Amino acid sequence: TAKKLGIDPEVIELYGKYKAKLPLDLIQPARMPGKHLILVSAINPTPAGEGKTTVVSQEILSAMEAGEKIVWYNAELMPPRVKRSIILQAVGGDYVGVRFDPRRGREVPYVAQDCAERVSEWMRGKIYLCEDNVSELAFDSDYLLKLFGYARRRLGCTVAVVDNVMTALMGAPDNAYLRAQENFAAALKKLATSLAMTVHLVAHPRKTRESLTTDDVAGSASLTRLCDLSIAVSHGKMTVLKDRSEG
Repeated sequence: TAKKLGIDPEVIELYGKYKAKLPLDLIQPARMPGKHLILVSAINPTPAGEGKTTVVSQEILSAMEAGEKIVWYNAELMPPRVKRSIILQAVGGDYVGVRFDPRRGREVPYVAQDCAERVSEWMRGKIYLCEDNVSELAFDSDYLLKLFGYARRRLGCTVAVVDNVMTALMGAPDNAYLRAQENFAAALKKLATSLAMTVHLVAHPRKTRESLTTDDVAGSASLTRLCDLSIAVSHGKMTVLKDRSEG
């Protein structure tokens, strides 16, 4: 399978017959043809995160480099924070420094202003970051679907990101949470398929353990049943839990 996908078998870390971890630099839009709904989750999440958004950001940067336009919704962070994170990843380690942030009480990475401005200019017109009033804890899935539709038809966006679905739906009642999650994912899949978009859906696993199965994501297997590609992230590597093109 690796050879059919053009991947060097030497870089693969096998987990049984059907799972493997792959280096993050293999993420390229051209390797994901026909994938309309891509689910990104994590193994053994930590307070600082395992890199789910990092994985998505890398694919997004590759997509922008290839001429694709992106629409990005983040249920936790405001657009300026998301943009800073993407810029940090875009410039690479050689252009990232570290300085002490008295407000946070720790050292944080930063990019020199002139470098950040050049990257920001390169991103202009390629990515659209959606603003959400997180203080209200109210998520309107219909509005977001309409927004993605508008971004596709009027702005030419072919890639969308929802980061993350758990926080986005936190306003739903407990007994309706999983149903709302499944309905939202199904609506995203329908929209993505009809408009020829690729949607990246970032999710948290429902429990922590050394291995992750498709049933562990988000407390329900519904997301992984709906998605075309399911990726789990752990310690800088990713595991493909499901790839519809491979069965």
